[in-house]
Amino acid sequence: MIKRKLIFSFAKRQLLNSTLSATAGIINGMTNGCAIGWCEPDITQTKIPMPLLRPNWDGARIALLSDLHIGRRVPVEHLQRIVEITNNQSPDIVALTGDFVSGPRSINREFVKALAAIKAPAGKFAVLGNHDYYLPKTNRLKAALAAAGVDVMSNTGKLLLRDGQGLYIAGVADPWGAGPDLVAAMAGAPQHVPRILLCHNPDFAEKMPTSPWVDLMLAGHTHGGQIKLPILTRLALPTKYKRYVAGLVAGPKCLVYISRGLGVVGMPIRFNCPPEIPIITLAQE
Repeated sequence: MIKRKLIFSFAKRQLLNSTLSATAGIINGMTNGCAIGWCEPDITQTKIPMPLLRPNWDGARIALLSDLHIGRRVPVEHLQRIVEITNNQSPDIVALTGDFVSGPRSINREFVKALAAIKAPAGKFAVLGNHDYYLPKTNRLKAALAAAGVDVMSNTGKLLLRDGQGLYIAGVADPWGAGPDLVAAMAGAPQHVPRILLCHNPDFAEKMPTSPWVDLMLAGHTHGGQIKLPILTRLALPTKYKRYVAGLVAGPKCLVYISRGLGVVGMPIRFNCPPEIPIITLAQE
């Protein structure tokens, strides 16, 4: 009887230890990217070859910032820290792919000041996300971005030059908002210059017309699933085409990089899916 009690007591202790270890693992996983106001994002590095890239743009670095959702759940201090981390990476270009705020009150002086502090010698370029199209904040947001020196692209583009060698960057409106127009966005693109397209929603990669062509599309919107469980992540994605979760994907017309984003919607939790600042390096083939 005493031996059986000892075995039973040992089994209980083992079960308790296992439960505590599992709980600690879950908490550790949840806190890796869940203290939304203050967590450190992953800095991911990706090199992308572009056939038409000229020597002056070889090695150019693009920082992709997406889905900030500054508001009640994600304070502006988070944006300030993101800008600090981004500047430390010394990007040539900063691309912001939408969903900046969760409410109009967040479009304030501190918000503008934080975005204005972004350092990108070749330019800061943005498209709006579906959350940004909710009135009355759309016009206020556009004005705030312009005041911060961010070039907002809605079916428009711009030719960037380094000693006469070009790189074309364009943006299309969100499919859930004003509607994307690739032809208009690429209207100013020279024929033999590499082209980068910003679009909040990666689903546009599937609907993109064959012409005009695009080399690389940068997107966000998915949050990488935000709460990443082994089975349910793809079911929770706000996209029609579930292969656009995060990272680099070969779309039918061009390469697509989808950022996991930097904020949250719904529950203020990220599980197994920390926020991300992708650094994309352009390379000659």
